[in-house]
Amino acid sequence: MQAIDMWKEYSQNKNTENRNELIMEYIEVVDKIVNMQMRLFHTFNPDLKDEFYSIGVLGLIDAVQRFDYKKNVKFETYASFRIRGAIKDYIRKQDIVSRGIREKEKAIKNAIENLTHRLKREPTDQEVMEELNMDSDEYHQTMSNLAQSDLLSFEEMIGGGIGVKTEDESVEGHLEKKELEEALVRAITDLPERDQMIISLYYKDELKLKEIGQVLKISESRVSQILKKIVNTLRESLEDYILV
Repeated sequence: MQAIDMWKEYSQNKNTENRNELIMEYIEVVDKIVNMQMRLFHTFNPDLKDEFYSIGVLGLIDAVQRFDYKKNVKFETYASFRIRGAIKDYIRKQDIVSRGIREKEKAIKNAIENLTHRLKREPTDQEVMEELNMDSDEYHQTMSNLAQSDLLSFEEMIGGGIGVKTEDESVEGHLEKKELEEALVRAITDLPERDQMIISLYYKDELKLKEIGQVLKISESRVSQILKKIVNTLRESLEDYILV
């Protein structure tokens, strides 16, 4: 049975059997979104995948029950919006990024500021590690964690503004989302070519930071530093559209 026929049947007879058929038809949407989220969170907690998946399925069920197939919106787009929202609601209630990582972030930031003041230039990774008496593995892992945290924070901010029009959203709100989408495209287009490549490798090709470093022949910590700068640049470019 084709999807459109399944929707017609479900709209006429909203029983559990018809609903479950639609859920199985679109379950891959949950898999895709959960895998994307785990690229951000595997470093913090590799055991989150099952929790994200369970929450994502609940989001899919909610989407199936609310969706009106007669409207001019693809269900995959609508469901993605609902699933991401369900997972983000869960994330907001959890202490995903540990306090220890936040403390290291502050220590690294202070060390960079102090070294920059003393050396009259931006310090190297090695100089920062020596200043903090931190070994290479710990430093690079910390930088990776911080970059992923920054990406998560940025995605959270723009995620509330990008999506599909929901049944309880005003026309004005939908237009604001379209403006944000267009502004984000312009901001990414204005980035240097290398930064655009990094964004593409991360979001389009779904590479991890270490893999991006291998492609560009730079260290994972350097990729982390570049990503932090990219996020800050995009924040500034979108400050009229989101709260930064």
